[in-house]
Amino acid sequence: MTPHDNVVIALGEGPTPSSDKPSPGSEAIEPHYEESWSLVHRVTVLWRIATNIRTQREVARISKLPPFVETAKRDPRFAFKYLSDDYLVHGFSLGERASCFQHHYRRLSDSLSPDPS
Repeated sequence: MTPHDNVVIALGEGPTPSSDKPSPGSEAIEPHYEESWSLVHRVTVLWRIATNIRTQREVARISKLPPFVETAKRDPRFAFKYLSDDYLVHGFSLGERASCFQHHYRRLSDSLSPDPS
């Protein structure tokens, strides 16, 4: 069972007890998940964290904002997704991906936070 199975099953879909076949659409998700978090990918992400500590601290602060606390608990990779080459556009540098991540999630947090008035 993979993390994607939990999502599919939680939505009321997924393999039936009499069938080992995956639910429709899950085939497209599964191979990408396995490929994107291979051992090589994990080592690459760890290296990028080590060489971009200041940026990672900023991203960690964003993941602690109220709208994202639950997301960060459910998916610990949330605060590291900008480190992956397949986040947003393949041509973006790490700095560009980090900047986009920070901008998007700060803006989303601002729009989801109640007005102070």
